[in-house]
Amino acid sequence: PRALLDLCLDVERRLKRVREERWGPRLIDIDILVFGDRVIHETGLEVPHPRMLERAFVLAPLAEIAPGLSIG
Repeated sequence: PRALLDLCLDVERRLKRVREERWGPRLIDIDILVFGDRVIHETGLEVPHPRMLERAFVLAPLAEIAPGLSIG
């Protein structure tokens, strides 16, 4: 999972993502929502994503690609 996070951050850097305002607009934002059935609590990496259940813009497409997924 850490290698995947590093890859995601590298893609964001290559696309010139600038991290300024915490909840502000951004060019790209890649998050790791789930990683199989693993639960991960590391510095800078929480899986499942801690706020994904609060975000319809995450849940709607996730339900399309993984309709049987159970979280929490």
